[in-house]
Amino acid sequence: GAWCIHSPYRAGVHVSFIATNTTFISSLLVTSNRMDPKVIFAIHMNNERIGVIVVVDDTTVHHSIAEGLDPSKTYVVTLVRLTEPQGGVTHFQGLHMDEGGVLLPPDGRIQPPLHRKIEFLGDSITAGYGILGLIPRQPVADMQDIEMTYGALTAASINAEYHIEAWSGKGLVRNGFSDTTGRMMPQLFRYTLANQEIGWDFSTWIPDAVVVNLGSNDYSRNPSPALFDDGFHAFLSLIRSFYPNTPIFVACGPMERLCNRECCHTIEQVVQDERKENHHVYFVNLQGLMSPKDPGHPSASVHHVMAQNLTSALNKQ
Repeated sequence: GAWCIHSPYRAGVHVSFIATNTTFISSLLVTSNRMDPKVIFAIHMNNERIGVIVVVDDTTVHHSIAEGLDPSKTYVVTLVRLTEPQGGVTHFQGLHMDEGGVLLPPDGRIQPPLHRKIEFLGDSITAGYGILGLIPRQPVADMQDIEMTYGALTAASINAEYHIEAWSGKGLVRNGFSDTTGRMMPQLFRYTLANQEIGWDFSTWIPDAVVVNLGSNDYSRNPSPALFDDGFHAFLSLIRSFYPNTPIFVACGPMERLCNRECCHTIEQVVQDERKENHHVYFVNLQGLMSPKDPGHPSASVHHVMAQNLTSALNKQ
């Protein structure tokens, strides 16, 4: 058979296929290199989200996608990873259907033509940590849903395919308190898989825009402004080395208790300095959107407003 894989790393990865002549479909999934005890996938069938798959085992297990299907009908199915890299690397090892079940060649039903590509680089905000509420002593996966994040919403609003590289606790020059020794986003950006040192071939997917939303974790540990400034310029230069003609939108994130006034000012100054060098870099202020009722991280409603503001900024350029 045949299937189609979109956004081949980290949260937001899509696996799509078209099936017929079967009464049930199950997937063969196994996860390795895990730090969080589970990975969650949304199940979309014929443009409707019908449920989720929760992967909790390091052995290959059949996970039900759908049962009681009409074998005379055709089903367009997409699995979307909702959770970030802590859950490890998920290996999609195929499907199980009735004997005689058929996978049809991918066509426009899997993914309608998208006119743009957009890439998001960020931390827990971009990964959607806490978007379902902060639940004490529960796996990170239980608090996330990448399809509700400002990145996915922005991409949908501009009819774009998206890649999201985001990992909670990561920074530009310093990771947050929960991740003081791991690699930072400039290193992870180069990898195909966030927790394996396998280089990504940047020529295979060139975005029309890149959004960088970093700094909250750096400022949770009070970096020197000069260190942060230099690190940001270096990261933007690294992005340009792979995408020399792609505009970069640099956001000041909404978590003001971490990315405070000094953080936001430094980010804005970085953008101004970049523009003096005639680089296509644009500042997007996403502060002032959270209320005391928000549980530490942006809620779904805050992500919605973030997407509106970012979409407006994208459409102006």
